Amino acid sequence: NEMEKEIILNWLKEKYIADYPTVYWYFVVAFWTGCRPSEIIALTWQDVDFLNKQIYINKGRVNGVQQETTKTNKARFVDLNDFAFEAFQQLRLLTYLKYEHVFICDETGKEFTTQKSLSEKFVASLKANGIRYRPAYNTRHTYATVCLMNGLNPVYVASQLGHSLVMLTMRYAKWINSDKNKEEIAKISNSAKIVPNKKGIKLCV
Repeated sequence: NEMEKEIILNWLKEKYIADYPTVYWYFVVAFWTGCRPSEIIALTWQDVDFLNKQIYINKGRVNGVQQETTKTNKARFVDLNDFAFEAFQQLRLLTYLKYEHVFICDETGKEFTTQKSLSEKFVASLKANGIRYRPAYNTRHTYATVCLMNGLNPVYVASQLGHSLVMLTMRYAKWINSDKNKEEIAKISNSAKIVPNKKGIKLCV
């Protein structure tokens, strides 16, 4: 949930921003774009459009193997909100002039081939804060639920995540229009008018 997200990010910032800043900014991007981990570590600076505040997702990196396509075989543009945009601005100071890839391991000076070390740091943040275990991939689910709970159009959210609308609806149905659904069902209740009959007994019609 959002509270746990803030706790995790604050812990990662305090723990790593001084010596391993890429770790912190990676998770800011993960939480605030909903991109798959394999997509994030495969990003190159050529994929980042600062003018239009977008990133182009067209490849992934799985188990050290660069895949010139996404999981769904469809490329997409992902819009950057202010939090994600700030992360890329900070990362530009770290790697833009020296490397092709956006995310470079602070410890090795090389691009990430897997998400293993990042996932381990994510799990460490959970343990340190007494948060129930879940995989680092769940940053993607957090982003989806935050978007839907704040009323973003499901069609737009699906396009950002690289999902079909059907898949998004199946996975996140309970977060789509949850408050509006309550308003809709209330209309049925309110439609029943209570009127007295000839005997003075009130009936719903």
